[in-house]
Amino acid sequence: MALAPLAEKTTLPTARDFYASDELFLTEDEKLVRDCARKFAQAELQGRIRAWDEGNLAPYAKGEELTRDIARKIAGSLSLFGATLPELGRYLGEAEFVPMSPAAYGAAMRELEYADTAIRSLASVQSSLGMFAIYSFGSEEQKKRWLPSLYRGEKLVCFGLTEPQGGSDPADMKTRAERTPEGWVLNGSKVWITNGFADVAVVWAKTDEGVRGFLVEKGTPGFTARHEVKWAMRAGTASALSFTNCRIPAENLLPKTVAKPGQDLKSFLSCLSEARYGIVWGAVGSARACVEEALRFAQNRTL
Repeated sequence: MALAPLAEKTTLPTARDFYASDELFLTEDEKLVRDCARKFAQAELQGRIRAWDEGNLAPYAKGEELTRDIARKIAGSLSLFGATLPELGRYLGEAEFVPMSPAAYGAAMRELEYADTAIRSLASVQSSLGMFAIYSFGSEEQKKRWLPSLYRGEKLVCFGLTEPQGGSDPADMKTRAERTPEGWVLNGSKVWITNGFADVAVVWAKTDEGVRGFLVEKGTPGFTARHEVKWAMRAGTASALSFTNCRIPAENLLPKTVAKPGQDLKSFLSCLSEARYGIVWGAVGSARACVEEALRFAQNRTL
């Protein structure tokens, strides 16, 4: 019995996609998102990122200006922020919201990180940490207030979990929130917070009842941010956040983070899991960039 002929190979292996996985697994709509993200990275990032990473932020005066402008461009060109949140259109108007499949979102993250890790990090924090936390655990009022402007890149959000003594280990969390008749008082610090200059911070703190999430707005008395000096990923800004008798109103508690002891860690852990999905795609983009750069060097060097 003769064997059926093998299917003709339509795509030759390349350094960027050796196994032709995009052709095998992405739909046409997902490829369109990938291609738009690739064109964005080529047009807005790849010609500038080397200078930015060396500390020359031109045409921007400082890192915050760079991040805010790139965030607005990502939102305007790719509609990427919060694109996998299934009912986000309720807070925007269905005509404005452009939903994406997880694979489309991941492919876009891969293309951003191919250009630079700091830019993918910007997008991950805005979308998968900050917006996801507000969308999943916030009140209707909090969602209506913040999600539209975050989706459009008009405002930024950061995620305050990591601490100097214990990283992201909740057992070693020192930041505390004490209840008062008017709301809450925060004391503590967070470190290596991407986009720490953001308009609002999602801050995790211990209370007498367990770990809770809070929204702390930029400019709140007792809340300060100090930007870190970095030797890598210098196109992005990381900050140390400090809270000294920082008073926030009761309505700034993320209500769905209230849970019994033993269940109170699920909220922020789910945010980390959401972010890691995009990070995994990003790691592939970074690896591809390294392979292609190594090939260019090997093929063009003079012995």
